[in-house]
Amino acid sequence: MRILRDLPSFPPELRPSVAAFGAFDGIHLAHAKILDTAVERARALGVSAVACTFEPHPTAVLRPEKAPVPIATLEENLARIAERGLDAALRPLAATNAASVPPASVLAWIGPVRSAAQRAVAKARAAARRIPEPA
Repeated sequence: MRILRDLPSFPPELRPSVAAFGAFDGIHLAHAKILDTAVERARALGVSAVACTFEPHPTAVLRPEKAPVPIATLEENLARIAERGLDAALRPLAATNAASVPPASVLAWIGPVRSAAQRAVAKARAAARRIPEPA
């Protein structure tokens, strides 16, 4: 999996892409479902699958007093994202500029993006309701 540090480094050969957006800290079952859905949709369309992730968590930049404690290191999270079969991980909104980059700019750099996130979240929530609680 390629690690892209910023928007200008997004290569033309990865466009268009199906993108999964999120902090993806710890890669729990819902994260895995979002990433897997992005990969499945990308393969069906014959395009790249990209995870757009954030480090640190956007809340740490926008409201530091409410920032969640990280579950895993960036390297651990990227390794877990790679295990899901994505072609690349993009970190377009690194720490200090997260609040200053409009969403339209992110999408303009990536090209025609189709985000699988909303459908995957709904499916993951439905699946989570079927998982029995631990004893």
